[in-house]
Amino acid sequence: MKQEVRIQATLKFTFAACGLMALQLAAGTGDGPEKTANEQANDICGADIYYKHVKAELKRWVEAKAQTARNLASEARLLNLATTLYKNTPKALAYKFLATLAADKAQEAAAQAEEAQTTTARALEAIAQRHGEHLTFAALATSRPVPGKLTHAKADGRNVLIATGTTSAKCTATYTPTPQYSTECDPADAKYASIKSIRSHLADAKKLMLGNDQAFKPPSTTVQFEGAGDLGTGSNWALGSGATHCGDEVAKQADRAAKAIAVTGVATSTPHDFTAIDLQEAASTQPANHDQRNGKQTQYFVANKDIAEAVVAAQRIAKTNTLALAKETIQNLATTKAAQAFYTHVSDQKSKHKQSPAAGPTVAEAIFGKKEGSIQNEFLDPLTRDSHTIPTDGGAIKGSTQKLAEDNFARAMAYYYSENMKKAAATAGGNPKADGQAATGEDKKEEKKDGDNKTSTETTGSNSFVIKTSHLLLAFLLF
Repeated sequence: MKQEVRIQATLKFTFAACGLMALQLAAGTGDGPEKTANEQANDICGADIYYKHVKAELKRWVEAKAQTARNLASEARLLNLATTLYKNTPKALAYKFLATLAADKAQEAAAQAEEAQTTTARALEAIAQRHGEHLTFAALATSRPVPGKLTHAKADGRNVLIATGTTSAKCTATYTPTPQYSTECDPADAKYASIKSIRSHLADAKKLMLGNDQAFKPPSTTVQFEGAGDLGTGSNWALGSGATHCGDEVAKQADRAAKAIAVTGVATSTPHDFTAIDLQEAASTQPANHDQRNGKQTQYFVANKDIAEAVVAAQRIAKTNTLALAKETIQNLATTKAAQAFYTHVSDQKSKHKQSPAAGPTVAEAIFGKKEGSIQNEFLDPLTRDSHTIPTDGGAIKGSTQKLAEDNFARAMAYYYSENMKKAAATAGGNPKADGQAATGEDKKEEKKDGDNKTSTETTGSNSFVIKTSHLLLAFLLF
């Protein structure tokens, strides 16, 4: 019985292992949600639409990063102004902390936008080149000679290959292709909708329809020719009527020539490859002509390795996002290292190295005045509803904090910074609310109003701690 149980357990483990291996193998095939778009881009019309949408998505990535950087820069300006406007208010500490975070986020987003500009530009250039290669290859491949339409001409000189008999029996046959500048594609084709979906899958695409870069090669050519009669008795070949043939007889129509030869056609074989290429594999594989790639070589075609490396790099930066503070919550920010460091300075815990970091709710209430809530609702939205007035020679400037940050940031910062300096100077005579020093005169009377002679403090929550004005000042200086 025990042996049977062990066998069953072994079988279950084996089946589970096989199933896991199958899943791993399936995941390793590299077929993602972009598979349908890759498969449908199987002709030049589909490929043209495919590459246009890949390029459009790459451009969107660059613009999205730039827009994020602009948005976060605006958010940083708003919170910087709010810090100045709401200094010495219950929300002063929160705005100071948020302004510090916003400045870091804006700098991070700007760096990402700059990297995206450079990295994605390389991918865009490589994809655009491959797009052009496909179009050019298709244009040349579709230009084929029409049978019987080659122009013959008499050629002078002695034979090179066939040197027996009449050794000056030579002529030429020329095909002049008609340039192909376009082809007809049906925009109503149902498969084009599937091809366009490559845009929504590009960021996570494992494969792209690039085609095998070794398939871009000259076509194989087959020359068709025919002859009639004994061509070795004449001294020279002459051009037949209509320049369709040449031989020993002069001015004879092709259908009546008894001694002539004619090149009737040139057949070319140009298979166009639309294979989907694994990006990671291509990026790690040296191209077949790698040994020739040096400073003296000019590449006619971009290698799949170069395209894959550029696209993978662009995908990486596209997935790197900096979250705006407007989308954050109090409880989430309170658990960050930045919040812990800010809390430590403000609460004088910096010197107490053996203490464990404070819990998130404690940090949240100390910095934000509450344990949870949306940054947008609690701190950003009020900046759209408040009202301020800046007196100027040309009339007062009025508006909310957000409006001032958008339209008059520099002037508002200068004005309110000056006002804060005036207030600081007015209270610099020993007020504990200004510098934490001992109070005298009327200030002492104010302190003793309740008979306890205690320094003014602010406490918050059940796990409250004392935040002295000197600590607030320290935090403002350190951050």
